[in-house]
Amino acid sequence: MDLGCGAGLDAIFMAEQGLYVLGVDSSRKALKIARSRADKKRVKVEWLAADLFDLPLENEAIDFVTDRGLFHVIDDNDRPRYSSEVRRILKPKGFVMIRGASENVGQDRFNAVTKSAVDRFFQRSEWSIGPVVSLPLFSPAGEIDARMVILEKKGEKSSKR
Repeated sequence: MDLGCGAGLDAIFMAEQGLYVLGVDSSRKALKIARSRADKKRVKVEWLAADLFDLPLENEAIDFVTDRGLFHVIDDNDRPRYSSEVRRILKPKGFVMIRGASENVGQDRFNAVTKSAVDRFFQRSEWSIGPVVSLPLFSPAGEIDARMVILEKKGEKSSKR
């Protein structure tokens, strides 16, 4: 699942690699652009307009969540709801990859992706947390200094498929 998929570039890329992809965003306008892009590339992505804090998905339905630029726009007051919802939808031993800005850029105000933010909102009793590493993100404004972290939901994998 591409959570906060926007106009769909990451979701489309994953679908081009042969993966089943669910692109989720609260913006119907962004999803309309995403659908058009996927159609032009002739790839299948399931698009879902939804509240990112109350996803209409069953518990433990998703193997992998990618988030490029969502966590860094969520206010600290809402980050516990974000981490709780991601945990709810992920299968045991599922992964979430978070990529986002490490600082404010120009007029853009980001809530940085940092080790302390990850530690604060993803409890080690529930998550195995990888290192927070530096990487560039690209935007219309240019290259943004960013961070990435991969987390694994703790728990036993179900034997049913």
